Amino acid sequence: MQGADAVVAAYETALGRQLAAGSAARLRKQAVELLGAGRPVDWLCERAAEMPALGYQDLIRHADHPRHRLPGQTGSDRARPERDASMCWKPGHGSGAYPADDCSQCLAESRPRREGPAKINPADLVAQLRAGRAAVEARG
Repeated sequence: MQGADAVVAAYETALGRQLAAGSAARLRKQAVELLGAGRPVDWLCERAAEMPALGYQDLIRHADHPRHRLPGQTGSDRARPERDASMCWKPGHGSGAYPADDCSQCLAESRPRREGPAKINPADLVAQLRAGRAAVEARG
């Protein structure tokens, strides 16, 4: 079959050398099977040319991967479930695990933030605590 030979040739061109007879026969057999299933020759040649760089040797597995769309095929085969509008779907907020009005991340983001430097000087606080401890020890 001429189309299968074109697929093998595309693989060999991408590989940069000829395949051993057994490997070429296996790839040709897979190409014949996919062509019989209605896959276009040009599309299969593109898939075969991708395989050496990826280290793949199975044309059927590579061609059946969901990322490879056939010409004219759009979208996903699976229907995407509708998102519940009452849940929080913001990135990093639990992916819909929390109600929108009770999401801890949203609540934390809505709290006012302190602007500017802290009002408590840590060095003064430590000095006061030490002075207080010294006063307690002197009384005791």
